[in-house]
Formats: sequence, structure tokens, C-alpha cells
Amino acid sequence: MNSFFLLSKFISFKRSFFSVYLMVEIKGRKFTVILRQESEGGYSVQCVELPGAISQGQTRKEALANIKEAIEGYLEAFPEELDQLKRKRELVEITV
Repeated sequence: MNSFFLLSKFISFKRSFFSVYLMVEIKGRKFTVILRQESEGGYSVQCVELPGAISQGQTRKEALANIKEAIEGYLEAFPEELDQLKRKRELVEITV
């Protein structure tokens, strides 16, 4: 079973949703995803390391299962992206 780790959480009052940064593990590799509750209902989710891997779901559980599938599909379609993932990276949160 894959593990999920809560990294940070913030609430946006300008929009009626919240975002949570999570780690999902796929085939032994961890990816950072942003899970966002949408104001119109359901959840959207995007992989930070693979910006083209985006999904959604009616529930948190469904959205997270869908992003795992999206990441796997993305890596199958673009295997060269694995080389990019080996480079040093840093997740930094800024305030604007």
C-alpha cells in the first residue's frame, strides 16, 4: 500500500477551497502532489514534479487514486522525464 504524508496545508479565503501538499509513492518513487478542494465540488490534483500529470475526483480518495494513474501514464508516455527527476530539486513556498 502506498503512503501519504502531509507536508503542509494552507487555507485561501479569497477562494472557497483548500490545498494540501501530499507525497504519493509510485513504484518506490515519491512525488509531491497538490490536492485542492474545488468550490464547485470535488477535488483537483496536480503533480509538482510532472506538471502535465493532472487529475480530479469526487472524493479525496478518488482524486489521489486518479493522480497515481495519471503519473504512471505520464511516465510511460514520457520516459525521458525520469532523467529530470534525478536532478536535485527543492520545494519552496513563497508568499506574494
